[in-house]
Amino acid sequence: MKAKFLIIIHTFFLVSFFYAQKEKCSTKYDYLELGEENERSDSIFFSVPVMFHVLYNNEAENIPDSLIKQALKTLQEDFTVKNEDINAVPDRFIDAVGNPKIKFFLATKLPDGNPTNGIIRTYTDIQEFNHKKRNCFNISTIIEPSKYLNIYICDLNTAGSTPTGSAIRSNNKHNGIRVDYKYVGGGKRTITHEVGHWLSLYHTFEGGCKNKDMVHDTPAQKKSWTCYKQGKRQCRNYIMVSNYMGYARCRNFFSKGQVQRMHNYINKYKKFDYAN
Repeated sequence: MKAKFLIIIHTFFLVSFFYAQKEKCSTKYDYLELGEENERSDSIFFSVPVMFHVLYNNEAENIPDSLIKQALKTLQEDFTVKNEDINAVPDRFIDAVGNPKIKFFLATKLPDGNPTNGIIRTYTDIQEFNHKKRNCFNISTIIEPSKYLNIYICDLNTAGSTPTGSAIRSNNKHNGIRVDYKYVGGGKRTITHEVGHWLSLYHTFEGGCKNKDMVHDTPAQKKSWTCYKQGKRQCRNYIMVSNYMGYARCRNFFSKGQVQRMHNYINKYKKFDYAN
């Protein structure tokens, strides 16, 4: 009886640990109707300056420039299809892979012309930020969101089911992404996922089998954190488990339909420059 009790307790802690490691986001949608037309020239890229806002209460949260640059490198590669794991896209989805053609770089100049290194560090008395509130935007002033990507790095208290990041685009005061400091750099795709939301994408599992992500080439599917090597069928489809807008750790691509949706959103709501 005692041995059985110990096995149950051990199993409980293993399951608790597993769920604590799951990546989640808390982006809220506004269901924009954008369509999927207007394909761009192969030689033209959008050019987006990035401002990182590091909000810290202790030295662990005040992450070094090296981690920020790692995160930016991953973001840059993912949005130009130069990520090393692009070759791991399942054969059945190779033809669906799209190239967002968006170049992200650390901002070097502020809207008023003053120079910047693209990183703003601000000490705060707040030990943990509530992902349901937007108070991080009140601590460090957002930089012109129609022309810059603002990334707020802070402690989102990611234990248990708390989201690791979120994207907000409701207005000019609250328009950027938030990410927990533990999910910056190291090849993590949290920022890639949240930037996808910031540019109007929904989760691939939005609506479950009703397929409500508003993109034609992402099959209907349910929420999943598992990378199925042999593929998995849900909703009568093979699911696109490695799409950046899912939750699996093996994420490695955006679909062509998602790319067109992002481009249409940029053309309608953003003022990014072009680059070759």
